[in-house]
Formats: sequence, C-alpha cells, structure tokens
Amino acid sequence: MCLTQPATVLEVRPAVLVVELAGRREIVSRVLVPEVEVGDDVLVGLGRALNVLTPQEATRLREILAPITSAPLDPA
Repeated sequence: MCLTQPATVLEVRPAVLVVELAGRREIVSRVLVPEVEVGDDVLVGLGRALNVLTPQEATRLREILAPITSAPLDPA
C-alpha cells in the first residue's frame, strides 16, 4: 500500500529533493514541483513530490494521518 504523506523539504538538488518524511530523510523526485524551496511542505507519493502544500494543509494532513502512520504494522 502506498500512502501519500506531507514532507518538509530539507535540501533542493537539480533533479531531487531531500525531505523529512515520517521522521526520516528521504530522496524524492522534484520534477512535478520545480518551484519548491527549502522549508516548503510537499505531498509525497510513489517517490515523487506531487505538489507544494500550504502550512495549514500540511498540518491538517499530519493530524489526519497520525493514527495511521504511527500505528505498528499488523502482519496479519
């Protein structure tokens, strides 16, 4: 299952972004968000930054997803 999640941009490189996603650093494609800057929040899915979020959107998504992203995985 793939879940899109908000992430904070830590570093902007020519083709990719370094983001903080769920407490860890990840590298994602920036092809869909060429205007992104360090400090922006982006919606990440399938290894790509899909769009830039407002701070309010990012906060709300983190609140909504907290029960899902913090729950331990059930192998059943």
